[in-house]
Amino acid sequence: MEAAPGTPEELQRTIAREIKLNADLVKAAGVVPQQAGRGSAYTRAMATRDAFAGYCAELLSPLGPVRVKRMFGGHGIYVDDLFMAIVVGETLYLKVDAQTRPRFEAEGCAPFTYTAKGRGRVSLGYHAAPAEAMDSPALMRPWAALALQAALRARK
Repeated sequence: MEAAPGTPEELQRTIAREIKLNADLVKAAGVVPQQAGRGSAYTRAMATRDAFAGYCAELLSPLGPVRVKRMFGGHGIYVDDLFMAIVVGETLYLKVDAQTRPRFEAEGCAPFTYTAKGRGRVSLGYHAAPAEAMDSPALMRPWAALALQAALRARK
């Protein structure tokens, strides 16, 4: 059974394919890495994901102190110790609630969903950030503020 696009399972399969492709390219080039096998390719894949999460943290930093934590094959992002965003693959998802969801939907921002065993498709309260907002902290600021407001309301 094929995993749906954007699910953690599909992300894991994509990463596994990339790791194998990198290993095959290294082998074809005749390069023998110091740490052959999964370790070196895995380290490069994690560094790429960490770099993107770091970039997302930079985009959100005008709102306050940002902390990034690895979790569930992705990253969680906190601003002022409020959990307000997740990074899966190369997509930043911002916290939404009933008040902010319509703004994200009007921009065509996809919700974060995954397939849960026995429950089917599950949608959490996160939507992808608008593509143009990913260009700078100034463009991200209004969207990040909406996510921070949703996180504050969820905390009460």
